[in-house]
Amino acid sequence: MAKRNKKWTTYKKSLLIFTLILLVLAVYALVYITKVLKEYNVGDTASFMSSYVEKITADAKKGKISKDIKLQEVSSSYEKKSDLNEGYKTLFTNSKISYKKTDDKLTFDIYADDKKLLTVKFKDLGEKHALGLLVYNEYDIDNIKTYDDKGLYTVNVEVADNYDLYINDIKVDKKEIKETSIIPEFAEVYDLVELPKFNHYEITGLTFEPKIEVKDASGNKINIIEDGTNLYAADFKKFNTLEEAGSNIKDNFNPIDFATNWSKFLTWDLGDDHNLGFDYLAENLIKGTDLYQRGYNWATQVDIQFTSIHTLNSMTGQKVSNITIYNDNAFSAEVEVDKNMTIQSNGENPAFDKTDKFHEMMYFVYYDGAYRVINMTTIVE
Repeated sequence: MAKRNKKWTTYKKSLLIFTLILLVLAVYALVYITKVLKEYNVGDTASFMSSYVEKITADAKKGKISKDIKLQEVSSSYEKKSDLNEGYKTLFTNSKISYKKTDDKLTFDIYADDKKLLTVKFKDLGEKHALGLLVYNEYDIDNIKTYDDKGLYTVNVEVADNYDLYINDIKVDKKEIKETSIIPEFAEVYDLVELPKFNHYEITGLTFEPKIEVKDASGNKINIIEDGTNLYAADFKKFNTLEEAGSNIKDNFNPIDFATNWSKFLTWDLGDDHNLGFDYLAENLIKGTDLYQRGYNWATQVDIQFTSIHTLNSMTGQKVSNITIYNDNAFSAEVEVDKNMTIQSNGENPAFDKTDKFHEMMYFVYYDGAYRVINMTTIVE
């Protein structure tokens, strides 16, 4: 009896050991299968990227994105404390995180809303076979780079030179000006007339979204316009008609008069002499400018008439709109005039009616007691 009990005890021990071994093997198999299935699920770049974004998002929201990427040392005098980990935490917490594949199939960009943050590049470790059935590619992170190593935020803003820029309520010193630009359409006359200039600021090293303000000398806030990735601050006055512009344009000046003469220029519509009308135009031009020289050259060349022999019937469609007042000395306006005429028969072809359309954006400066046209840009309808 004792011998039988001893055998039974040995059997139970063996069964227990065998069961434990089976259990360990089962757990190992389960872990292995789970691992393989996870790897299989991320066996394409999009799935791998999705998995990685989940991981980096979790780290960022804990303020520990530095576990995933090497952060540059940044600081800004416009922040109380610059902290990239905390900056990323705020961005990942308050934004929609997404990613896009680049032209390189192994490279993706990570975005917080529309702001590009990171560029992630994978390395393909090749095909992997598992469980006798599954074949998939295995990937790992090759490198990850910040999109801007100057900080999370860079402020690019063009500010009219008579205004001040403020970042987080701190006035930006003029020493921060990167460059000064002008209004290109008036480039020829900046040495003759006082005209607006623009200071370009580029403020870097910011780790939190900054508060940006532009103020005039009295502390009044100036409207800031977003233009792509740049900001633009000026208070140019806008009007739809000459009546609305009123005294912003001096001497009751009407651009239609010049536009009408320009439409008649290089024909006999302004008389038999006066250099085919150039003498009338010259009253509102500045000698030495490109527009003056162009008109003069046209008027003094032989057989330069741009229009066939014709009868002028009427000038209609006069309209001045889209007026911008840059300062007391300069404005631009969209100007339209229709010149209606009858082209005379040349013996082979009968007479016919024709309308020449003048539709230009015109740029004026007040110089030497009168408005002068500096530039004209054709508006294509």
